[in-house]
Amino acid sequence: MLLAAISFLFLVKFGPTTCSTHQDSYFRGFVEDTILNTDWMTCLQACHNKASCISYNYGGKMKTCEMISDGVTNQCDSGKVIYSRGWVFHQIRPLPQKQVIAELGDSPSNPAESCLDILDRRSSNGSVKNGAYYIRIGQKTSLIYCLMENTLGCKNGGWTLAMKINGNKGHTRWLELKIPYKNTNLYGIFVLDSPQPLSGIDSSQWKSLINGSSMPENCSNSEKSGFNVHQESSAAGAKARLGLIARSRDPCVGDPDTRIGFGTAGSIGGTDPNNTCGNVYISSSGALINKSIKAFCYIFIK
Repeated sequence: MLLAAISFLFLVKFGPTTCSTHQDSYFRGFVEDTILNTDWMTCLQACHNKASCISYNYGGKMKTCEMISDGVTNQCDSGKVIYSRGWVFHQIRPLPQKQVIAELGDSPSNPAESCLDILDRRSSNGSVKNGAYYIRIGQKTSLIYCLMENTLGCKNGGWTLAMKINGNKGHTRWLELKIPYKNTNLYGIFVLDSPQPLSGIDSSQWKSLINGSSMPENCSNSEKSGFNVHQESSAAGAKARLGLIARSRDPCVGDPDTRIGFGTAGSIGGTDPNNTCGNVYISSSGALINKSIKAFCYIFIK
């Protein structure tokens, strides 16, 4: 009797438990190690000395010790604990909290290559919302806005915000426009002064971007559309880093005076030189029209 009491005190001191010892119980967990021909105390000591051992089963008749890297959470009330005569189940450590691994783009430790990369790899887990995600561009990881949901005019999602321009501010005008993503093809196109035409986009499509915008209808042959559009011989003429310029006044041959797009400039004919993103239109046919619509503009890439 004395020996049994001493053993019980040693058991409690040696192995602080998260739940009581269960007689005639067996835990169906992952057995990472088995010791044969051993006694109960040696089994307890072995589990205690092994950091990955959460609990153990000990079979007294067979003198078998099973060390388990698993356990239960709710006061040992689990369907994994079954009745088994002659076995003892004892959990000596609480289950470690599971580490939550951030999904792609949700943490700087797990950045994506692009918004489309996030959409392609996460859409199987449910819908991906518009918002800021961590994107790695070259060696730099940044929090960048992604347009993930289907949007009118943009078809499917997965668009990465490359630039936003406030047309009311003059710091993004023609000669000062900057693209932060220096390792992208888009940056190279913007910093070069040589025009890069865009085919298949007419004035009606450009005008659809801004409500109430106007472009000349009588001088369509003067239109230039694309990147870095300007007329080299005209210092004050309309120009755009990305957009459409044209001549709206007779004769149609001459300095461009009308523009719509991103990173725009020009003051010819009294047009607004401070409209850096939006629509500037002037016409002298009939009543004089001098229009300037400043917009808050976004450029998304995929």
